[in-house]
Amino acid sequence: MNVWVLEFEIGLIFFAGLVPLLILPFLHTVYRRYGRFAGWPAVLALLTALYVCGVIAFVFFPLPQVAEDFCDGRALYDYWIVRPFTSIGDAFRLLLADGPAALVSGTFLQVFFNVLLFLPLGFLVAYRVRRPLWVAAAAGLLGSLFIEVTQGTAAYGLYPCPYRTAEVDDLILNTCGAMVGWTVGWVISQRYPFHEPSPVADLGPPTRRRRAAALLADILGFLALNVVLAIPVAFTIPAGASDDQRQAQDLILATLPFVIAMAMFVVTPLLRGDRATPGQWSVLLATVSAAAPQSPEGPVGLEGPGLVSPVRVRDGRDISAAPAWSILVRAGVRYTWVVVSPIALALVGLLDVIFAATRSDQRSLTGLLSVTRTVTRASLLEAAHASDQDCDEERPAANP
Repeated sequence: MNVWVLEFEIGLIFFAGLVPLLILPFLHTVYRRYGRFAGWPAVLALLTALYVCGVIAFVFFPLPQVAEDFCDGRALYDYWIVRPFTSIGDAFRLLLADGPAALVSGTFLQVFFNVLLFLPLGFLVAYRVRRPLWVAAAAGLLGSLFIEVTQGTAAYGLYPCPYRTAEVDDLILNTCGAMVGWTVGWVISQRYPFHEPSPVADLGPPTRRRRAAALLADILGFLALNVVLAIPVAFTIPAGASDDQRQAQDLILATLPFVIAMAMFVVTPLLRGDRATPGQWSVLLATVSAAAPQSPEGPVGLEGPGLVSPVRVRDGRDISAAPAWSILVRAGVRYTWVVVSPIALALVGLLDVIFAATRSDQRSLTGLLSVTRTVTRASLLEAAHASDQDCDEERPAANP
């Protein structure tokens, strides 16, 4: 029982580490598909990610300590139980002999958890993917076969000999679990069917919650990149490294957050036409100038991977690219603190929330100091399209 608890805890740890790494592309996919944060599909996606992390933990963990005598007494055939209904029969006989007391025994719980493990897979096939029962059964069988082969081959040779058994009964139980899950999903879908949310135009001002999500995504992405890049740096120095090597490692680890922050919050917005940070990109937001354009011919054009067309006016307000100095001010006011002081970061974030909540135009303190405002990327693209049409109408016709 303790092993299953450990595997569940490891699955939660995997999930907690996976969320910061995938939060940006995940949010971007949701907003690009629906034009908003569609709650139920997002919840199902997060639960699916949690389920995958749990399966990975079940397959590989806990990892054993390999010593010189690790394979002593471990014959390969002992870890391949190909006789069907071995563990199922043991659990059934124990249940007949001990009655309800057998429900908490390791023999019965092993059978129960093997069924439970693939129940979410069948549920998703019926409720979210909406495929017939045979698809759930096939997915359960193939998924279970992958798990058993992984365990029976000692993680495909990564270990000198197996440390988990591969059982035919697990194939049967996992497949049955997927079919039971499909039945549950089908019954629920008859009463509460899954409805794909309809996309929206996403042309209105972004909500405060969406802008806060962009900031949170930026912070989580920054932290995740620091961890991902710091791990190989920390493990590249051998145990007997010299003092110079240690000092070089410490210098790299100390400067890494500054380099990541500069890349995410200064370089990336300056290279993009919509001036979006990675967090803003994930929720399809853009940063534009709140000042009137200086050029008498019209507003400044937006160039780069975000937009390629000049933008004129939307809803009576000029939409033009935020200048470079505005991006530097935004980075300095809001994002410097992710490296320098978490307390200052929280304080600036709180001030941004207060300003956005109390002002009629919902501009934050950072937006006021940098003379910028936040709009949806869809409104930029729509305004750019309207600007192109206006230019075509104003262009004189060619002489015949």
